[in-house]
Amino acid sequence: MRNHIIFFSGGKSSFAVADWVLERYPDDNIVLYFTDTLWEHEDLYRFIHEASDKIRLPLLTHSMGLNPIQLMFEKKLVFNSMLGECSKILKMRVAADFLKRGKRPKIEHWRNREYLKDEDFVTDATLYFGIGFDEMHREPAIKKNWQPLRVEMPMIEHNIWPDEALKKWRIRQPALYD
Repeated sequence: MRNHIIFFSGGKSSFAVADWVLERYPDDNIVLYFTDTLWEHEDLYRFIHEASDKIRLPLLTHSMGLNPIQLMFEKKLVFNSMLGECSKILKMRVAADFLKRGKRPKIEHWRNREYLKDEDFVTDATLYFGIGFDEMHREPAIKKNWQPLRVEMPMIEHNIWPDEALKKWRIRQPALYD
């Protein structure tokens, strides 16, 4: 049995990747992994919970316990679209500390943990990202940042249609797409 961790952002692409991994590796250990900034649209939470419930995969949510405004005050810095510190600290650092160093963040919450097939879901895991053709320029940096872990981006290499995955599982897309 292999370990598969899907970086589950709450978007259609990461859901489509989860569906793709589940189709190919139904007997393996698959975890949906969400890093929460505590500043998400309320419907994102509906979407990730409904997705976890319907596809019967465990959802692990981690958060450092700060939202972007609190982080700005802590860092004494105003974040903007040119300065990606918010995402780097609240998402990437939380995930890297856990997956590479085994450091658990302040907030950890499981949903559908009963679907976890093995408690050790990190060892030799493959990480999956919902990066598609339109974001191919991000692939080298993501792979480099997650070394030595194995990274896959199935939407670049395979013909995956997010709307088809949503239709298959009868899940309404996140409201922000509307």
